[in-house]
Amino acid sequence: MASLQQQLLGLAENACKNSGNLTTAQMKEILNLVLSSVRQTARIGPTTAWRSEEWRSLSGELKNSPRFKTSPVLEKLCKRIVHACETLSSEASGQQSKKAGVSKRKADDVEAEEGVPHKNKKQRHKNS
Repeated sequence: MASLQQQLLGLAENACKNSGNLTTAQMKEILNLVLSSVRQTARIGPTTAWRSEEWRSLSGELKNSPRFKTSPVLEKLCKRIVHACETLSSEASGQQSKKAGVSKRKADDVEAEEGVPHKNKKQRHKNS
């Protein structure tokens, strides 16, 4: 994953410096690929392969780039990538995410725990 990150980051940085010939739509596709890759890496397991500081600096380069500064979508994608990278690296360092450990319970289970008896619904009989 580290080599994939370096290649995609290099493409994006070259495009920001006008030496690349990427359009805004192509840059958006690259950033979507990065975001998908970070999410897939998170499914495999926590790792620090994706570094958020590099993507944060790319966000600044996009703001200053004459070609891409008029596209707020690219900036938002960079922010999403940075957030995903930070979440991934925090899980790798042993910190739990906000959602970890939270499980949904059915209302019946909650009432049973609180001592409220469960009331069965009356069955309706058809009049024949």
